[in-house]
Amino acid sequence: MRSFRPALTAISLGLVAFSACSTSDRVTGNPSPIQTVIVEPDPATVTAGQSLALSDTLKDANGNILTGRAVSWESADTTKAAVSATGVVTGVAAGGPIAISATSEGKTGRTTVTITPPPVATVIVEPNPAAVGVGQTLTLSDTLKDSRGEVLTGRVVTWSSADSTIAKVSATGAVTGVKAGGPVAIMATSEGKSGSSMLTVSAASLYVSNAGSFRYGSVTIYSTDATGDAAPTSTIVGGATGLDNNIGIAVDATGRIYVANIFDGHSDSVTIYAAGATGNTAPIATISGPDTGLGYAWDIAVDAAGRIYVTNVIGGDVFSHNWITIYSAGATGNVAPIATLGGVNHPRGIAVDAAGTVYVASPGDTSIKIFAAGATLPTATIKGPKTGLVRPFFGIALDAAGNIYVSDGPTNSILVFAAGATGNVAPTATFAGVNTGLDGPHGIAVDAAGRLYVANSSNNSITIYAKGATGNVAPTAVIAGASTGLNGPGYIAIWPR
Repeated sequence: MRSFRPALTAISLGLVAFSACSTSDRVTGNPSPIQTVIVEPDPATVTAGQSLALSDTLKDANGNILTGRAVSWESADTTKAAVSATGVVTGVAAGGPIAISATSEGKTGRTTVTITPPPVATVIVEPNPAAVGVGQTLTLSDTLKDSRGEVLTGRVVTWSSADSTIAKVSATGAVTGVKAGGPVAIMATSEGKSGSSMLTVSAASLYVSNAGSFRYGSVTIYSTDATGDAAPTSTIVGGATGLDNNIGIAVDATGRIYVANIFDGHSDSVTIYAAGATGNTAPIATISGPDTGLGYAWDIAVDAAGRIYVTNVIGGDVFSHNWITIYSAGATGNVAPIATLGGVNHPRGIAVDAAGTVYVASPGDTSIKIFAAGATLPTATIKGPKTGLVRPFFGIALDAAGNIYVSDGPTNSILVFAAGATGNVAPTATFAGVNTGLDGPHGIAVDAAGRLYVANSSNNSITIYAKGATGNVAPTAVIAGASTGLNGPGYIAIWPR
């Protein structure tokens, strides 16, 4: 009996050793090779800018899960999807499907990942606030951004107006003023997110620069429907305004008012006022100083980008004479011009069209100088006996069709030249004669309806003519009288137009 029991013990020890030997082979002796790498989820989807953790499962030939092995990750297109060393895939840009692979000990598994465009998080509508005149159109812009602040394109945007009786908006964001009122919310919506601009619709106003006694002048503002001895709807006047022998005037797309002031014991300047300014209000910006090149600053215009153009009849400390100085949008202080235009002789009136073409009355050589956008010297000239121009003449304006209007002081007339006119060309229309009421015509402007407005400096009046009028025609309306506040009216502007 004693000899038999040890034999049984030996057999038992032998089974245990076999099992132990097998376990040891798996862990430290001969690890099982990897047969399969599984990457999940497969397929997968991730939004651009977002991340998704992928998992890898390693198995041997018997389907046993293996752990503790090194795994490397790779993306087939890192411009669309990036993957970290731990299998976290991040959408870079919309696209796919992109293969994302996990490799261990020479075995590879893959999943495909599709990157979807990020959703709209923010809609920005500009300009905001905005203003437009009755019957006028302003195109708003929409900018869509995702949660990272990245700009999105190619999305569907719908536009709507909170009150279409005041302002209506097209499918492309073009807003048209229907009647005066507001502010009205004009909304752009994409993928459930909305942005808006607060839009005010204004009846067009006539702005008149009054030099007065050539010191401390005024700006008087009227409805374009005003007539007779009509008081202005508002007036900018007083010592705080900085107005000083002011002649030229312009209004930009946002309603800011720009006035050219001629030297009169002070430095020539351009004073700029906030939209809606009235009373004894200080300018929000002033361009003045020896670096500006201003000298006998006469007329002023502002283009669609907000750049400021000033005709200088004499020239300042920097420039000799007869220049148009151009300043960047938002310019203020003793700032140098960003460009100058030459080739003119005692420039007076100035106008700039939507394409950036500049038109200048050049009475020193009895011509109209035309500068293509970006040119610093004239690219065309209207000049010659057929034109009917007689020096000096002052005002110049453009209508919606590009026709050129010029006021000719010595003959008390207004000459109209066809859009694109050049050389020794006859006017297409002439306002002249006793019935016109013209008396020292100076500044002129044309409204959106094609009506012509003329400032008559000799009799302190504004005469208004119907679209298409010509000859010895009576004005359809005259603003004149003690209540008007007109006092040496120089140049005029209409806004919105």
